Amino acid sequence: HFVCKSGIAMTDVYDINNCKVVGKIQVDEVLESLDDEANSSGPLPRRRFKSKALDKEGWVTLQGNAGTVYVVESERHYILESPVPLLPAADLKASPKGELKAGQLFEVKKQVTVKRPPQVQMQARALSDESVGWICFQPGPNAPVTSVKAEDAK
Repeated sequence: HFVCKSGIAMTDVYDINNCKVVGKIQVDEVLESLDDEANSSGPLPRRRFKSKALDKEGWVTLQGNAGTVYVVESERHYILESPVPLLPAADLKASPKGELKAGQLFEVKKQVTVKRPPQVQMQARALSDESVGWICFQPGPNAPVTSVKAEDAK
């Protein structure tokens, strides 16, 4: 998954000289990559994405020829491997206000690591319904989250 850093058009085809705009990608919008790597055969690196906000697929320039960065790989987005309660505060004893489901994509707004007992606390925003709350878990191989970057590397 990638995040828009500077607003840019999404087009129907790779060739920017012979394309139609299918929509405008807004700053902080999350895009799902449809290709393993960028196409750099033309003057600018471009990649095919799916925009949930636009409900469309198309081509987006990653970086302009003057150096403007439009889209970057996300370091704040994670996928849940198993369901976790969504808490109103960073406290495992708090009553859940909902649940994030396995496979759900979320953005980390804030993260705290507690040393004793070892615990990760993340303020999360679910991309599916914009709900915000805290998830708490023990770090390690059985943690219920996977970084989107790690998922994309598989």
